Amino acid sequence: MPRNYIFNSSHVENADEISFSYTILDPTIFSRLTLSEVGFSERLTWQQDQRSWVRFWFVPKDQCDYYSHCGAFGLCNPNILAGFVCECLPGYEPKVQSEWYLRNGSSRTKEIGGNRDLPMYDLRTIISATDSFALANKLGEGGFGSVYKVIHCLA
Repeated sequence: MPRNYIFNSSHVENADEISFSYTILDPTIFSRLTLSEVGFSERLTWQQDQRSWVRFWFVPKDQCDYYSHCGAFGLCNPNILAGFVCECLPGYEPKVQSEWYLRNGSSRTKEIGGNRDLPMYDLRTIISATDSFALANKLGEGGFGSVYKVIHCLA
């Protein structure tokens, strides 16, 4: 079966590295992949007859390609016909309704009711409860980082 692709790509993700590489199957094609410091990426191919690089592919293509466009617990859906692409995940609502209606993605979402099995605390509360992350209060390391015992009430 003949290949329809001009690239043979490889992606590696493990404890030692995260990498992406590719080779071009046709040696007469020249291509490059660029990534800017702000996250824009494009693939360019050399067009000999035009004597220039021509964009073959690029991202971001729409608002949903931007990291965290709809904020935490927000869902970005570029197929919404009304034009505003942000929705709240089930169990969440806009944090500031008037900002949400601006439809620019600047408002974030909050949990409805605030009743959860695992309570969340802000950094100031955690710093106080662990005596500024004192080494004497460190219990060990977990999959998500250091584990500390609480010496002050978090209520």
